[in-house]
Amino acid sequence: MSSLKHKNITPLLGICVEDNELISVYDFLSGGNLEENLHGNSKETAVLSWELRFKPAVEIVEALNYLHNECSRPVIHRDVKSSNIRLSNEFEPKVVVMTVENLHKCFNPQCICFRCYRSVICG
Repeated sequence: MSSLKHKNITPLLGICVEDNELISVYDFLSGGNLEENLHGNSKETAVLSWELRFKPAVEIVEALNYLHNECSRPVIHRDVKSSNIRLSNEFEPKVVVMTVENLHKCFNPQCICFRCYRSVICG
């Protein structure tokens, strides 16, 4: 997952598994997540106007197109939701490809990992 290179995908910098605890490490993005900004779930975050919602929506679609059609091994996210999209100060969206929930599934000893031909499925 760390080989994915797109301006709207947050690179996975590392993971740590210790005592059944799993931590994923990404770049810090101070804008919070898209869910907080769309619905005003955070006290510090103002709700995005409709004008500010359009550009991130297009950029998220571009990131998903990259994952599905432009990677050497296409990635199927399977967990795209507003809480898995982080925002910079300038409201530039960054899709989190490998979430903690997905990592837990991969490290679960009873997990059966499925692979599609020439694809990686996350989730």
